Amino acid sequence: MIIRHDTDPVKYLAEETSIPSLGSFKPYGDHAILIHPFWLLTAAHVANYLSTDDVFSFLDGCEFSIDRIVLHPGNCEEPEFRDDLALMRLKKPRTDIDPIELYTGDEELDRIVTFFGRGETGDGLTGPNKEDTKLRLAQNRICQVDNQWIVFRFDAPGEETVLPLEGISGPGDSGGPALLKTANDTWLLAGISSWQDHQGPQGIYGVYEYYARVSRYINWINSIINP
Repeated sequence: MIIRHDTDPVKYLAEETSIPSLGSFKPYGDHAILIHPFWLLTAAHVANYLSTDDVFSFLDGCEFSIDRIVLHPGNCEEPEFRDDLALMRLKKPRTDIDPIELYTGDEELDRIVTFFGRGETGDGLTGPNKEDTKLRLAQNRICQVDNQWIVFRFDAPGEETVLPLEGISGPGDSGGPALLKTANDTWLLAGISSWQDHQGPQGIYGVYEYYARVSRYINWINSIINP
């Protein structure tokens, strides 16, 4: 996670119990999240370099083998980037933790989301410059939506819309979640980390970040995990 330069970095550290459905692929480090006892959701550009020989490690250290990878049929990598989602089936179900619930509405705009990830860190002045695998969280406000993406801007301290724990994803956070919190204090999965705009250095104040908009892919997801 890339964070504010004027805020104590300790405030961004998260307990692994905060999001037990999250994990990463060994040894690469990019993320996926459990949405069904058998199924993980991640970014297609992450799944593209994985195979059924790879292992998924949850934050608590439990490891599971993969036996099926399903890329969204419309996925396309740079420079166009579209439909950047993939589903990955575990050989054995993870039944001792709750899968994350999916956000199925259409009112993401202006909502505040929370990100979690163990990728590279740094701040809005330096960009990513450190890799320590610590779990961090950050927050941002959804400033744009369309049929594929929810979009965030990394606001700088002093800007009207900046949040106390403002931040965006860093390298190694791909496939990670953007989560909405409900009134009863549970998480809903609204987005999957995909890419940042290419108008300047990654992770610098003012950059825009794009997450795949989960609510627009509910039918495809259900067609695979609940055929």
